[in-house]
Amino acid sequence: MTKNNRQRDCRFMQRFSRRAPVGLLLVILCHLSSVAYATPIAVDLDNNGDALLTVDGVTNLQWLDVTATQGLSYDQVEAGFGDSSKIQHGFRYATRQEFEMFSANVGLSFTNGGNFTQNKVPASVIVNLLGYTEEALHPQGSTFFSWGHIDNDNPLFDPFFVSRAFFSFTDRFNTGSSGTGNGLTKDNPNASTGSFLVRATPVSVSAPASFLLLAFGLFCTMLKTGNRTST
Repeated sequence: MTKNNRQRDCRFMQRFSRRAPVGLLLVILCHLSSVAYATPIAVDLDNNGDALLTVDGVTNLQWLDVTATQGLSYDQVEAGFGDSSKIQHGFRYATRQEFEMFSANVGLSFTNGGNFTQNKVPASVIVNLLGYTEEALHPQGSTFFSWGHIDNDNPLFDPFFVSRAFFSFTDRFNTGSSGTGNGLTKDNPNASTGSFLVRATPVSVSAPASFLLLAFGLFCTMLKTGNRTST
């Protein structure tokens, strides 16, 4: 091997050793950022640790816990559900299509208006995230429901009635389910029913994205430094 070849190989290894950690960091951060938003996660709304929001990692819609509006009628929720600050947060009723998409995104794919298959794990995850509004006791275990009103967007329904949707899981049969259907009158509160309210995720640079931007900047800087060194 000639002296020039050895010097060239040495410079290549130096540049590679400097850049490889940054490249590896980029790969790791990309993987972590994709994993972080692949499943629904709980985030805070008003206070640290309140976990009142569930973020759909596919649509980035934020879902307010159904327990926050439990026992209030559709009309009461539209009027501010007893807390004007939450209306200021920009919530609105989820549509039937958004609920069905959310259900599919958490692993409960809709078929013929609902899902009633062996899907206890994803159903229990989403019920625990959104909060349960009803518990039905059985000798072999309990069934937990997250009941909530959704937007009355079906013109075939009586305009005085609103649609209800639910997530549930049961220990009795080791199953989970979700579904939609006609519900209560708009002015009728129900102790076991809340409302499925959503809003768009506020635009901000997430922590994984910030790390990626920083890593990319370092990578570009090293490229320039390596090029100046090799000339």
